[in-house]
Amino acid sequence: MKGKFICFEGIEGSGKSTMLRHTEKYLNNKKIKYVITREPGGTDVGKKYEVFFFLIKTKYVTTQSCYLCLLIEHNTFIQLFKKFIKRSKCYF
Repeated sequence: MKGKFICFEGIEGSGKSTMLRHTEKYLNNKKIKYVITREPGGTDVGKKYEVFFFLIKTKYVTTQSCYLCLLIEHNTFIQLFKKFIKRSKCYF
């Protein structure tokens, strides 16, 4: 089986975690290997960003914070997605 990339996105309370639990149960029943991560905390860089972002507790989203978030997403892709997709695993 080729590696798959599955992404659950939505606002808070929209059911992402519920969908993930159902999908995880299904994959376990089928004995399919998978990896789960989250953004921005899925990598070491992402965890540092998450701590920083919540420490400043600003009401406003700046252009710089948006760019930084995009950089974190790219870093997660480079570090994790490619590695697991090549190994034919499902990645969440």
